[in-house]
Order: sequence, then C-alpha cells, then structure tokens
Amino acid sequence: MLIKLMVFVSCIAYAAIVSTINAISLIAGLRRFAT
Repeated sequence: MLIKLMVFVSCIAYAAIVSTINAISLIAGLRRFAT
C-alpha cells in the first residue's frame, strides 16, 4: 500500500514538473514570436 502511494505521488510530481516546463517553454515561444 505504501509503495502504491509513493508511486502515485511521484507520478503526480512528474506530471506537475512536465506541465510546468511545457508552460515555461510555451510562454518563451510566445514572447519570441511577439517581439
């Protein structure tokens, strides 16, 4: 049970990190396109 919980938390953390990186790269791309 504890191992399943740790895997679940690590998957959520990984998804949050990936979405944050995607948002940062998207904002950077929009700024480059706007200027």
